[in-house]
Amino acid sequence: SPQEFVDLNLFYHPGWYLVSASCLAFGLFVVWAGIFYGLASPKGKVMFERVFWVLCGISIVDYMCFGKHLGTLSSNLKYIAGMWFSDSEQALNAIVVILLAIALWLIVLRWSRRVPGILTVGILTLACMSVVNVTGICSSINQITTPEAAAASQPEFTLSKNGKNVVVLMLDRSVGAYMPYIFNEKPELKERFSGFIDYPNTISFGKNTNFGTPPLFGGYEYTPAKMNRRSDMLLKDKQDEALRVMPMLFGQNGYDVTVFDPPYAGYSWIPELSIYDDCPNTTAYNTKGKFVEPEQREAFIRNNKRNFFFFGLTKAAPLILQPTIYDYANYNNSIPNGQTTSGAHTASGMNDTFLNSYSTLVHLPDITRISEDGGNHLLVMDNEAAHEPTLLQEPEYVPSPVVDNTEFDTQHADRFTLDGRTMEVSTAYQYSHYQVNMATMLQLGRWFDYLKENGVYDNTRIILVSDHGREMWQFDDMYSNQNFDALGCNALLMVKDFNASGFTISDEFMTNADVPTLAMDGLIENPVNPFTGNAITSEDKTAHDQYILRSSAWNTEINNGTQFLPGDWYTVHDDIWTKSKWSSVAKKAILDQEN
Repeated sequence: SPQEFVDLNLFYHPGWYLVSASCLAFGLFVVWAGIFYGLASPKGKVMFERVFWVLCGISIVDYMCFGKHLGTLSSNLKYIAGMWFSDSEQALNAIVVILLAIALWLIVLRWSRRVPGILTVGILTLACMSVVNVTGICSSINQITTPEAAAASQPEFTLSKNGKNVVVLMLDRSVGAYMPYIFNEKPELKERFSGFIDYPNTISFGKNTNFGTPPLFGGYEYTPAKMNRRSDMLLKDKQDEALRVMPMLFGQNGYDVTVFDPPYAGYSWIPELSIYDDCPNTTAYNTKGKFVEPEQREAFIRNNKRNFFFFGLTKAAPLILQPTIYDYANYNNSIPNGQTTSGAHTASGMNDTFLNSYSTLVHLPDITRISEDGGNHLLVMDNEAAHEPTLLQEPEYVPSPVVDNTEFDTQHADRFTLDGRTMEVSTAYQYSHYQVNMATMLQLGRWFDYLKENGVYDNTRIILVSDHGREMWQFDDMYSNQNFDALGCNALLMVKDFNASGFTISDEFMTNADVPTLAMDGLIENPVNPFTGNAITSEDKTAHDQYILRSSAWNTEINNGTQFLPGDWYTVHDDIWTKSKWSSVAKKAILDQEN
């Protein structure tokens, strides 16, 4: 996603990364290689030509055919799940490389006159591919509107001491099942979260944002199966419609509405805030990265200008060499690129993508305006701190250039067993997911203290919810198979109503599509979806089993038709922790609510 490489607060067109990489490549392969070629003897020049001919073929095959399933690549060119190849993958690649090298060597020996023509065709073909790809990149970046205005805007929102305040805070990828363990480890959070009810028996409708956010913001009309049924509209338009349901209704009922970072607004990586132009009393901001230090933004750009070239070298190299060039995403640079883990408990460097969202949570007290009037206010906000797995320094759970939790994790290994249920936490990936969820809760607790001190906590309804969880196979008693772990759909849901007290845990079956009903309860009488005319209720939850879409087609630049691309479908009812309540109903299918 080209837009993922853009920071609105320091706009730098990612096309310049390609220019930088091209210049470095030209300097190495044309200028320096040309110098050594020119200094070589006649026989040396022949050898030089033949070796480069073979390398051209090997590089193309390595790039096009191998190392294609490494998962998500972050904007600092780091594979989230790491770079690792099995022995069989490396062996197959080595065999192909050796056989290809032999074939290309024989070709240059027997048909050397044809080699320049073949290389010319190859160069022209790759040049055409590059033009097409660069055009697509520029087209995506050109969709970003008014980056200068976005950089200049200063996000803020208002809460009233004497009116009604509603806060809907989506914490992307926050795992609901973690909360009992987090609050058990940090019992002081129960006081900070006074009035909250935690619902760990909560399901989302998919394991990715494009499946989980529409029902979260729009209700049961926007589950994947229901959206598929409305096949006369683009998914993009249905996403935007769902994002506007609550702001439109609250705004029409006299509320002052603020929206932060609406996910996939306009089906764009950088939310398209213009979707709220017709929503009354509504102001929208993009806050991601707004509060990080300028030096951090500049370092990100500087590292990427260098590392794009080395990323190209990595992907063109045989598999056995790729991890060495990749170097845990440092690309053999003395300056750490993001965070590098050296085990389950230790790491060095800072995760830029985590800090972009975490810093917003840290600054929540700074951007909260307290009003004495009797106005009513709604804040709808998305934050991705829990989405970015990062090892943090324990027990404070804060970012640190050097992390060493070896002693703490050894001494507190029992914190992952609660009421006889053990959560598997042994890898850096599992520890980091738990830690970013903990850090998120700690910062929210700090903000809640601020709201209490300023007299706006009791008259504020707060809903904490996530769009999905994460498949990590951490619970033996949760429904799973080799392809699906229900933890990926276990959404966070915590609700504090007006003037509520205490901290409780409820086993009631919930879904994240309950959020609009919970937000409007008692405030908007008989709410009706302003775009479809249908009543907004949670009756669907108990009327039938809930359809869950298990798909990896999260990219809205590809999965953007009128229906979601085929995936695996499951149903669940009553209790996500009881395996008998789950059923697999379809594979590689497109289902709608009528099926």
